[in-house]
Amino acid sequence: VMIHRPTLVIIQAGNDDLNSQYRRVTFDFAVYRPPVEEMVKKLRAANVKVILCSIIPRGADGPRGKLNPPNDGLRTWVDAARDIAAKRDAVFVDLFTEAVDWPMINNPKTHYDPEHHRRSWELFARQVHFDPAPGSSVEVDAKGAPPKCLGVTVSDLKTDGGLSFTLQNAAGVGPLILKVTGLSDGEHRLTVGEKVFAHKTAGELATGIDLSACLQTQVGAKEFKEELLRGHKAVAALADIQSFALPAWVKVSDFGQQKQAELQAALDSVKSHDEAVRQMVTPKPLAIRITPKAQ
Repeated sequence: VMIHRPTLVIIQAGNDDLNSQYRRVTFDFAVYRPPVEEMVKKLRAANVKVILCSIIPRGADGPRGKLNPPNDGLRTWVDAARDIAAKRDAVFVDLFTEAVDWPMINNPKTHYDPEHHRRSWELFARQVHFDPAPGSSVEVDAKGAPPKCLGVTVSDLKTDGGLSFTLQNAAGVGPLILKVTGLSDGEHRLTVGEKVFAHKTAGELATGIDLSACLQTQVGAKEFKEELLRGHKAVAALADIQSFALPAWVKVSDFGQQKQAELQAALDSVKSHDEAVRQMVTPKPLAIRITPKAQ
């Protein structure tokens, strides 16, 4: 991690390992605390901000009677993570205490699904005082009133012979709602450069359109999808690099050398994967022009 010179690191340790131990009622808690605390200690020593998340509760595999003992036992780790965060001046996020009472956790044969993850994200966001806004929005006026922006910046606003403006940080991911007021009645043409990407009425634009959806389907759709795919593959590759699994049946005598070679190959590939992810999320300026369709 430190080779990336991070300013913030989020740590959540023990989910699979600790939860998998629940049938045995107890787990070797002492195995998990020291390495986690050492990670936090080293990061804080390097002036890196740390958010330490608790583990999540274990879902029920059967009657409710099987649920309470393991989760009661797992509270020990939640308390330990809280203690480590306080001791090392890190931020603690409790993803356990509130979630253990969610109805979906208490249902038989439940495993974390998209709804669990959504609610966990909201729980995380609330505790770090982050407002998970659904996307960006911008409202521009054809008569020259100042634009209203959320999560995006507008420049070069011109109203002569139509309406033109530049979105300076229009990322290719997430919704971006565009509202345009003050247009003449009728249908209008929206262009980026020489490419027409939508025809909308003045009423539709005043209500608001998802600009990202229009651009992705009409302008450079192929390029956008290819870039997004490269980014997603890079994210998956970076996740794989975190796994230190070796091929099966490695001789003990070969372990050290093969392990070192594997780690070096992984580190060598990090730079290119990082660049692909950066390109995927880097905001891109868009020069947009809106004119009456009759012109």
